[in-house]
Amino acid sequence: MEFLKKNSAILILLILFGFSASAQFTPSKLFENSYAKEAAGDYKGAINELVGLNGFDYHKSLRLG
Repeated sequence: MEFLKKNSAILILLILFGFSASAQFTPSKLFENSYAKEAAGDYKGAINELVGLNGFDYHKSLRLG
């Protein structure tokens, strides 16, 4: 019975981590959304798309000017 509880807990954790990983955005998608908002005239929205992006400082600075 203890074995089943342990396996059930592991299965639940794997499912939860799978959902959280699929909910993340890729940097290319964030840049795509930013360009789309800029094209629509929503400049503040275009900037806000890139605010939370980490690790792409050069590209983010190049995009924001």
